[in-house]
Amino acid sequence: MILRNPQALSSKYIPRRLPHRDQQLRQLSMFFPGVERVSAFFKTVQLIGSVGTGKTSTALLFAKTLERNFENTKTIYVNLKMLGDPSPWTVYTAVLGQVSGRTSRSLSAGEVFEKILSEFERIHLEFSRILHRQRGS
Repeated sequence: MILRNPQALSSKYIPRRLPHRDQQLRQLSMFFPGVERVSAFFKTVQLIGSVGTGKTSTALLFAKTLERNFENTKTIYVNLKMLGDPSPWTVYTAVLGQVSGRTSRSLSAGEVFEKILSEFERIHLEFSRILHRQRGS
């Protein structure tokens, strides 16, 4: 078997365009007007659908579009199902690992969260986050 693009088989692969998702991507962009301005709050949008319908791919493609269009934007993707134990400490550690790569087991969940906030301040990073958990888990 010869594959033209073996990366497309990866669960992390997001194509440049998702067929039949243009309307959903336009709807997502309507939820985030003025995203280019620094915001003091986070906005959450929940995508609902059956397993395998493209919710995660759509959200990640939208986040990559934001990264391309706005400086200092980074997508942080945490799949809660893959963490096994989605406790606050585990989730915060996964986020901090993607932002700075430096985590420590000696910190409490609150201390890890404080490090995340200070890291965002330090690098002046606006971010879009996607926490993904499949329904029924």
